[in-house]
Amino acid sequence: MAEETAENRDSLRVIMTAPDVPARWPRVAVRRQAERTARGKLNGRRVRRSPLSDILELAAMRLGVEGKTSL
Repeated sequence: MAEETAENRDSLRVIMTAPDVPARWPRVAVRRQAERTARGKLNGRRVRRSPLSDILELAAMRLGVEGKTSL
């Protein structure tokens, strides 16, 4: 799945550069920092993962696969 995700990312970059859509690196950096900040959640589980994390990740992966198949 990691290889497929990397291929999808590369394909997206090719599609975006075709019509000269610039990559907005400051936005990318802000999103990465926001993701890292969100990982430091205040639900009392700083070291361990939340029990719902696995379910949310599976739901996100399923949504990605369904979206890809619908294209």
